[in-house]
Amino acid sequence: MITRSWDELGMPSTFFDWVPPYFVKQVIYEMAGNREQTEKVRVEIWPDRASFLTSDATISSGILYIDGQSLITDN
Repeated sequence: MITRSWDELGMPSTFFDWVPPYFVKQVIYEMAGNREQTEKVRVEIWPDRASFLTSDATISSGILYIDGQSLITDN
């Protein structure tokens, strides 16, 4: 299991609660080269799959669901 760690300056920039939205948008910007298009993308994060499933979020065309935890833990 991946754990969170602190250093003398506090939470590192790789802390996943705030990194994914900005990282995803940066990747989209680098691929598309269009800042306006990138700003229209909405990135939402849930702590786990169960939280997502109990939310009001729906998956439809134009929406990409990525289970990050399974990317890390599944073989």
